[in-house]
Amino acid sequence: MGTMSHPGEKTGFVPGCRDPHGSGVRALELDVSPGCRNGHVSMSALPSPFEYQLIADPILPAPAVFAAEEGAEVQFLGTVRGQEEGRPISGIDYSVYRPMAEKELERLCQRGQAEQPPHRVFIQHRLGFVADREPSILIRVWTKHSAEAFDICRWYLKEIKTTVPIWKKPV
Repeated sequence: MGTMSHPGEKTGFVPGCRDPHGSGVRALELDVSPGCRNGHVSMSALPSPFEYQLIADPILPAPAVFAAEEGAEVQFLGTVRGQEEGRPISGIDYSVYRPMAEKELERLCQRGQAEQPPHRVFIQHRLGFVADREPSILIRVWTKHSAEAFDICRWYLKEIKTTVPIWKKPV
């Protein structure tokens, strides 16, 4: 089972880790302080092969941490472009029906684990207003081989865009 972050919870990313934004976003209820880097937990410390977060805070870079059997990590960082359909915009306002989005992300990650080669995945999607040139989505995939990592990352991006109820309104 994956984990879902819920805004407003009292824990940090992981107990014992520093949450750089004080956002109260929960990742897991376990103490893996040695795996923490700038408020992020290494995926190798997670008991689940996937994690997803719907967040209001900016997406932050995190160092690559590999499990013993992994030889590749692919990161996709999608940013808001300064124009939509040829018109200039200042950003995008993302909205979500959280219960449905959480259910769909859980289903998507379970499907990915069943249908794709063995891998771990971490997904973050911003909610609320995201200014142009700021990241709105991060997908990180760890697997044994690089070609698989690219294919799996591309698969998650396509599935998120077509199945997860996150709506965007250019502003």
